[in-house]
Amino acid sequence: DAELARALADAMPLAAAAAAEGRTATVRSIERRDVSSISREDFVRSYASPRVPVVLTGVSTGSALPTLEDIVRVCGAQRVTLQRSTVGLGGRSEMGGPAPAAWAGMHRAPGTTTLAELHAELQRGGVADGWQLF
Repeated sequence: DAELARALADAMPLAAAAAAEGRTATVRSIERRDVSSISREDFVRSYASPRVPVVLTGVSTGSALPTLEDIVRVCGAQRVTLQRSTVGLGGRSEMGGPAPAAWAGMHRAPGTTTLAELHAELQRGGVADGWQLF
């Protein structure tokens, strides 16, 4: 099917980079759910809390979506772990040692930060030193 072929083609650069570093890459399918078929409680229990990715379809933009400031106001105290790519480092960490096993060539930052602290750093023009929130 054409959608599967596109997904595999998109994954190939990551798979090639992993193979060059002596690692294997795994392509996982991500479940799709229509928002009308899932309650907030089910979403939190099945996807948000266990950190399972899901593609939500059927989202209406007719109502105002929350802004980043709205999210920080509600969830700013939430502690988050940042990740950074190790792809292209030859299987080594930025410090020169072996990179830890990681999904999609990503490794976790040592420690955590709050969502509000990360937002404030980015508002000050910080770049979070390549770290990304997943």
